[in-house]
Amino acid sequence: MNANLEKIRNITKKKILIMSLSTTLPIIIFVGMRILHMEFKEKSLFHVYLWLPYVLVGVFEAYLIYKIIKYIRIMKDDEFANQIILKKTDERNKFIRLKAASLSYKIYLYCMGIFLIISSLIDYRFCIAIGVVFIAFILINLIVNIYYAKKF
Repeated sequence: MNANLEKIRNITKKKILIMSLSTTLPIIIFVGMRILHMEFKEKSLFHVYLWLPYVLVGVFEAYLIYKIIKYIRIMKDDEFANQIILKKTDERNKFIRLKAASLSYKIYLYCMGIFLIISSLIDYRFCIAIGVVFIAFILINLIVNIYYAKKF
């Protein structure tokens, strides 16, 4: 178990560094937009709801800070790190994650199909954009499934 503990701590050190650097990116973009006086287009959702970008950045930053605190806790607390190792290696948890991912993928496909039909009634350009995202999602999933089917 000690080797696993060291392995997870080495990975956690890298994650803390990446998360710490990631917290600065939205702030740099926001400050850069303000310094350069960049504004959102009039038809943009961000132009109508001026508070929305601040909320999105705040939620993103809060999530990153939560993850950093969790990673620091892994570095400091052996018992918590062992719980994380057990949680990641437990077969039951893996099975539950696979089932949840499968169900969410199916729900996503149905929702995208409904959005595609609705968008075709509203605007053809919007329909094409959603269609491209839908096809890209399906292709990426197909490629990943083929890769793992051949690998294992």
